[in-house]
Amino acid sequence: MASRAPIGVGIVGCGRFGTVLAELAHRADLRVIAVYDRYRDPADLAAHTGAFVSRSLAELLSAEGLTAVLVATSHDTHRLVTQEALKAGKHVFCQKPMALDVADCHSMGITAAETGRTLLIGHVQRLWGPVPQATALLASGGLGEPVLAAVVRCQQLRRRGWWASLAASGGPIFSPGIHEVDLLNCWLGRPVSADAEPARAVQDQLDYPDSLVATIRYESGAVASLVLSLSAASPIADGVHSIRVLCTGGALHLDATGLPSLSWQAASGQRGQPAEGNTAASDDGTADAVVAELENFAAAIRGEAEPFVTPADATLAVAVCSAVNRSLTLGKPVDIDDVLAGR
Repeated sequence: MASRAPIGVGIVGCGRFGTVLAELAHRADLRVIAVYDRYRDPADLAAHTGAFVSRSLAELLSAEGLTAVLVATSHDTHRLVTQEALKAGKHVFCQKPMALDVADCHSMGITAAETGRTLLIGHVQRLWGPVPQATALLASGGLGEPVLAAVVRCQQLRRRGWWASLAASGGPIFSPGIHEVDLLNCWLGRPVSADAEPARAVQDQLDYPDSLVATIRYESGAVASLVLSLSAASPIADGVHSIRVLCTGGALHLDATGLPSLSWQAASGQRGQPAEGNTAASDDGTADAVVAELENFAAAIRGEAEPFVTPADATLAVAVCSAVNRSLTLGKPVDIDDVLAGR
């Protein structure tokens, strides 16, 4: 069978994650044609990938052979860049969060539908390590229905630049917390409310609390607790990251610190042997997960698969995160449907 030509892509935003996308794109049969960054010179990245440096977003979108765009800019610019690319007839992979506002998410979804182009939001944690195994186990009903989830993600993440601004980044609930929110939505169902409390700030350069505790309630009656911190000192270099789900017929534990692993036990006493997500001591499986989402993006462009995350999924995650931030300000629970409706 004749080999297919790689899909030509452009990368907008050449910081840490844009560089990761550029370095891994070839593994998903994507060829980086052009790169653009409004604030930094991506000449080294362009030289490394064989791409050319665009002087503007418009120039990148007009590049010959360009079929799709990978967006890795600051969170507050996702809607603008994504819609410009869609309107130019390009498919778009946009790093999570989809946007910082539900109205922007709705607008992006409408533009994708009107242009007939693929819009995939990079909720990579769904594909990371043993998470797909956990998702399949919960979906099978082998542990019964989820009733309680407890998530702890406490890391030392020194925020600088646009990351230090709530208006640009959304704070810890939008990164890294939206990863956890998306998984909880996937596992527990439709969220109905969010209630959150901030902790005393440690990083004084931020204009938002760097640690928080949130409670999310679901239509099924399930409740989730989410503890997040960007300033957690830990003897473990990568911090602490764990997810526990109690079900009517058992429980599972996903340890995402270091090498991720999954274990579970049914009420009958049956146990699942710990399943490692990756055996390479130098790799926690993140690169493979990024490649998997880019492979899905390429397959969706070719009409061979559906996006593993829909715009509706990504919008719902943004709604929960927005509700958490609103709750931090108001000091009371916030209804998710109110956020989705723009109330």
